[in-house]
Amino acid sequence: MAREHARILTSIWSDRDWRARSVLEQWLYVRVVSDKHINNAGVLPLWESRWARAAVDLDVDAVEKARRGLSEHRFLVVDEETDEALVRSFMRGDRVYRQPNVLKNALGEAATTESPILRSVLAEELLRIVPMLPTGKGFEGMPGEVARVAHLLDPEGSARTPYEGSGNPSANPSIEPHGNPSISARTNPTASRGVGEGVGEGGTSRPVGGRVGGSRARQTPDRPGSSASGGPPTPSSSDATSTPTPGSLPGFTEQPCGRRHSPDERCRRCGEAREARAADADRARRDAAAAVSACRMCDGDGRLLEVGRFLPVSPTAWCDHETDQRQQVADARDEAS
Repeated sequence: MAREHARILTSIWSDRDWRARSVLEQWLYVRVVSDKHINNAGVLPLWESRWARAAVDLDVDAVEKARRGLSEHRFLVVDEETDEALVRSFMRGDRVYRQPNVLKNALGEAATTESPILRSVLAEELLRIVPMLPTGKGFEGMPGEVARVAHLLDPEGSARTPYEGSGNPSANPSIEPHGNPSISARTNPTASRGVGEGVGEGGTSRPVGGRVGGSRARQTPDRPGSSASGGPPTPSSSDATSTPTPGSLPGFTEQPCGRRHSPDERCRRCGEAREARAADADRARRDAAAAVSACRMCDGDGRLLEVGRFLPVSPTAWCDHETDQRQQVADARDEAS
């Protein structure tokens, strides 16, 4: 179901990284967060041309430039190969983790994300919310489930918790020298980790080292599903059977795009596949009508006619428009008998 509102917290204007962005970058971020096609994991199609049509004085080049600025500071993570975009801190900023049913849906949406770049970042974000999960009804076993999905998304990289700094933090973690931020986010996910994470989260989160999202290590409680040494979550045999997968989530079925997701999800590739199928079917109908029109062995509906007569051989004898008429008639009578 398409979203009807977006959560933008007033504390966004206290975030130094946010205020360091240009007006166009801030506009694009709000445009993306309020896009009705964004799912509960924060993933949506990369539709720069559509975003550009949202204002009269915008064009695709300007949106592309703003998007790259947001990607450089990890407000957005994109994969141009799969045409997917991720609002990195969406599950925290939109308080997805506080609603058990919404969180379960977000886990399913994350599991169906195609891009390995986005899957790796989603795994990091899921591990971030584990210590934030409420307790009580609906959240029984949820920390372990979230950790398992994170491991499913990125079995090798999910061991690295994004809220723990490295032993030797860089002097300026907010700058990435790579020309393609979406690739650098994959190859070096700790280089700019934390930058932009305060946007939309609100609350009373404190800047680390005088800067929101700094690289200084934070003390965090032990997370369910992780070892004491900070290693990857190691699901037990019983856990493995309950790991959410696209095939096991209710309502997630094979769609025209080839992925398994909810039929209600607005998917550009599904739309293109449906249009292609409709075009093929229409072409086949036109070709069949042209063949019937040009054939002298059948009537206007394609039924095979008797030789020398204008009467169909039978209501179910169809002309193939190629074989000799006498042979077709003989074959039809043999089949009927």
